[in-house]
Amino acid sequence: MLQVHDLEGEPIQVGSRVWYQRCNGDDVIAKVTYIDRQNDTCHLAYVIDDGQQACRRTAIARMFLERPPVFARDEDVSAESRELQKSCPSKWSVTLEQWNMVINECKHNIRYNHIKKNKERDKHVNMHDVNKHFVQPWSVGSGCGLALLLNQQGLDAEIMCSHAWAEDVDQCQEAVNLIAQEEALCVRSGMWFCTFAQYQPEDGVGPSIEFQLDLEPFTSVINSGVGKLIAIHTTTADLYARLWCVLEVDEALRSKDVKVVAAFSSQYLENAKEEYLLMFDVGNSHQQAAKAALGVNTSQAQCSRKDKRRLLKAISKHGGFQRIDEAVAEFRHAKLAPTLLAALGAALQDEDARVRRRAADSLRHLGEHAAPAMPALGAALQDEDEEVRGVAALALGRLGEHAAAAVPALGAALQDKDKDVRERAALALWQLGKHAAPAVPALVAGLQDKDAGVRRVAAEALGYLGEQAAPAVPALGAALQDEDEEVREGAALALCRALQDEDEEVREGAALALGRLGMADLVSMQPPQCLL
Repeated sequence: MLQVHDLEGEPIQVGSRVWYQRCNGDDVIAKVTYIDRQNDTCHLAYVIDDGQQACRRTAIARMFLERPPVFARDEDVSAESRELQKSCPSKWSVTLEQWNMVINECKHNIRYNHIKKNKERDKHVNMHDVNKHFVQPWSVGSGCGLALLLNQQGLDAEIMCSHAWAEDVDQCQEAVNLIAQEEALCVRSGMWFCTFAQYQPEDGVGPSIEFQLDLEPFTSVINSGVGKLIAIHTTTADLYARLWCVLEVDEALRSKDVKVVAAFSSQYLENAKEEYLLMFDVGNSHQQAAKAALGVNTSQAQCSRKDKRRLLKAISKHGGFQRIDEAVAEFRHAKLAPTLLAALGAALQDEDARVRRRAADSLRHLGEHAAPAMPALGAALQDEDEEVRGVAALALGRLGEHAAAAVPALGAALQDKDKDVRERAALALWQLGKHAAPAVPALVAGLQDKDAGVRRVAAEALGYLGEQAAPAVPALGAALQDEDEEVREGAALALCRALQDEDEEVREGAALALGRLGMADLVSMQPPQCLL
């Protein structure tokens, strides 16, 4: 057997918590640091090889790191659990509570700080370190990953985590717990985390990594009923520089039942905010600032050569990298947006009109995430600069129900001296649909605007108000005689929608108005959708 002695020649007691570093030499194959539990001191020792090469790795790992008692012992691991590790990836889950417990078990171990202190460059412990120094030694010889050592009957995955492996463990844990709070995740939810899910030791006792990957675990888990994929972001590793992570989000995006959410560590979020605002402050547009802070190019992601062809083929089969880049940018955007509102709201008050324009445009791009800035946008409809007024109107149009209080101000903007502002106000009311009902009189007045573009959009906006636009039917009938073809088409579309109204008088008025339209005019129009 392998002999383990300290420097004084005394044997290390079975069960001592130890770690090792491989050494060169014929006899000494590992240098060991172990913990004396009685006085909490550290000692150096050496592992001596007696020639039994075959059992070296397993024996060393077993002697070096005692498996915490929360995990099943080898003798208690059932054949059914080992079979699950070879056949059913969706069962390789831990609860959120267990995940934190495992991370904390690592962090509270003296080895954790030892690893951190001995890092030559980045002074943080990553998941590669956790796997090498904790996961593998704790699971070696069992044939099961940590997940099945905690839940021998298996646990269905409800959440899947996508992470970079090279990320700072502290930031990773913070990001997961922050998103758990935001999404109100139950601590007993089954969470699939590949480091703990797969059997990692490669010792021949359990399935190899390659065997487990051939089971297509990510596809299997996504298709098993997972509700969320959590994409973990830290400052220490780019999640989408790893091609496996790109595949994971691709699988999730193709499933209509999986919600992809970004989990940011507080440092990642702060860095992204600072980068965005820096780009904004020096004169860049929202698109440029967002690209600098949140942009991604998944086509540059890497993995091992033996896996790359398989992954590229799978990703290309379902739409390629551009679709993924856009989706990643969107869910990162949604996460960053709330942190920008105070700064962008303040920028709407800047003395420089160019700054105010870019602030309004940024809020427009944030869509409903900009809802808290609704009062500031409503006030911007009175800005002295027509471009600010117009873009503020468009931003309000993207707020949906959150812009209800600004509808009267948008209606008033239909009387703006600038035709582009009037048209954008009408477009915003069209976007708000049923929420724009209080502006029906203003839209009816807009049918008489001297600008054809305003008249056309006003007609189309009325068409999306349904029964709430009933008072506008006579005015829409008159608009069927407008000199502008697009205005007539917009009015016809609005009246077609009125034909489906629950009120008989509204339907009758719309039918009469359309009936008065000459056959030649009907033929010349592009048929409205409701007539196709």
